[in-house]
Amino acid sequence: MTSRTVALVGVGKFGGHILRRLVAEAKHKIVVLSRGARPDLESANVRVVQVDYASVDSLAAALTGVDTVINTTWRPQGLHELEINLITAAIRVGATRYAPTEWNTDTDRYPNKIAFYLEKEKFHAWVREHKPAISIAKFFTGMGTDYFGSTQAAAFLGLSLHRDGATATIVGDGDAPLTVSTGPDIAAYVAAYVNADDAVWAGAHGIESERTSWNKIVADFETVLGYKIARNYVPIEEEEKKLSDANPFVAWSASWQISMARGETAVQPTARGDFPQIKTTSVKGFLEANRANYD
Repeated sequence: MTSRTVALVGVGKFGGHILRRLVAEAKHKIVVLSRGARPDLESANVRVVQVDYASVDSLAAALTGVDTVINTTWRPQGLHELEINLITAAIRVGATRYAPTEWNTDTDRYPNKIAFYLEKEKFHAWVREHKPAISIAKFFTGMGTDYFGSTQAAAFLGLSLHRDGATATIVGDGDAPLTVSTGPDIAAYVAAYVNADDAVWAGAHGIESERTSWNKIVADFETVLGYKIARNYVPIEEEEKKLSDANPFVAWSASWQISMARGETAVQPTARGDFPQIKTTSVKGFLEANRANYD
């Protein structure tokens, strides 16, 4: 295994899982790119550099000496410009590996399905046109468990978790296949790809903790929480009416729910074949570990 210098771009809750995994393994030097100071992240093997994401020169200065760049940032507008600036800066300083922001739906199989993810397709089009001289790894992870890691987070997905009158609003029939992945599982696989040789790194990689469905997830909640959850099924045709909503968040949420209802967020779990030694956590196991968050 080659010891590398890895740049993590956007270390929030999700990127933090990857950072903690790489720090725990202590195999590589890590550079964190951030808009602001993050003294909480500094350590013997972690250096934080403040950058201007709109400036290729600023990014190149921060990436000097880096060979692997992993982007976990997200923004509904301007994401493709940020990606282009990052990959351009990475190539300028001689980096050899780049992982763009994906981390959800397999946009290779299902492009242009989710409204806010259209920024990703703009970057894909740029890559197809310019053929950048760098090895690209795409990580598709399905839905992250952080989306229902607490009562408040679960409400975003239509789960109202109260012992008296709990409900789940589900688009479609609830039986469509759905990939769910925990942050630590994603981090374990990403670290394994960082540690692997170039032939394994390159390409599209499907990461999956569990293949499940919305009906199964609600059943897992019932088992762990110890009370029944009434299911309210919304026809896909009804949810499609929200796609033209003036509020972009409503339109995005609807497009995501529809994509899940059609089984489009189930990824091909290729990472499991590359690294069969990695043991993943089921949704039920995640809920049990986080039971206190639902009281």
